[in-house]
Amino acid sequence: RVDNAESLLIFDSKGKVFNLPIHKIPISDRSSVGTDVRILLRNLTANIVSVFYAPIFDKVAKSGNKHYLTVLTRLNTIKKLDIEDFLNVSPSGLMYSKIREDDEVV
Repeated sequence: RVDNAESLLIFDSKGKVFNLPIHKIPISDRSSVGTDVRILLRNLTANIVSVFYAPIFDKVAKSGNKHYLTVLTRLNTIKKLDIEDFLNVSPSGLMYSKIREDDEVV
């Protein structure tokens, strides 16, 4: 269950994260095929790797302990990022990891 006033954080395979407000996702009936996410996120040009409910990041960041997000790539690169860096992501996206041209986040 999610709050319609909150957002989703959508991570793509090229090292970018997007903030998608839940109220912008159109309601569909059960027999519908849904809406293409590329229409909702115009700057999304790569495959989606992961989706998180944004308030979870807020809750974890305010817990008092330091938390991190770990990023792995296909060409064996690992990166540890502070979870607080993801509290203010814009809908147009934020580059969270510089990825080589021939690599992608897995």
